Amino acid sequence: MFFQFFGFLFGKIDIVNGKRPETINQYLILSFFNLLGTFLILWIFTKYVDKEKFINLGFTKNIKHIFIGIILGTVVLVFGFNILLYLDELKIITVEFRVNDFLKVFFLFILVSLIEETLFRGYILKNLIISFNKYIALSISSLLFALMHSANPSINLLSFVNLFFAGMLLGTSYIYIYIYSKFMVSHWLTF
Repeated sequence: MFFQFFGFLFGKIDIVNGKRPETINQYLILSFFNLLGTFLILWIFTKYVDKEKFINLGFTKNIKHIFIGIILGTVVLVFGFNILLYLDELKIITVEFRVNDFLKVFFLFILVSLIEETLFRGYILKNLIISFNKYIALSISSLLFALMHSANPSINLLSFVNLFFAGMLLGTSYIYIYIYSKFMVSHWLTF
């Protein structure tokens, strides 16, 4: 909340009257401060509670993997957009393309996904796997992921269920990589 307060302050968002961010710049500023706050809390918990390195939350030093993730995320968004367009659930009224706005929105998506994936998959799911079997851990983290989004405007039961299944899908890939890397390390050590 401390970092969000500064995000609202720097973004010039009127929180006294319950206003939400209205511009891309305001969303970017707020997301940047959310990233700082989330990373600080996760760093404290990883270092002092889990006694691990922050990078163990699922970060990679391999730039190739980062670009593959960004490209796959973009493909999923474009695919979903086109399905909605095809099903007449989305109508394009006018197109105004501004490179500056496009880059801001693209960066906003990267910030938000970085915050959510680090928190829900990198920290929560990883720690739940230690305490529960992978299916229970995946279900709990997916439910928390959906619940976190329940304050979004226009949330309904269908979007909540979709968020839950999105959390399951995203968590499945994390579990696969997490278990695969643990298997490879233990297999290498016993070899």
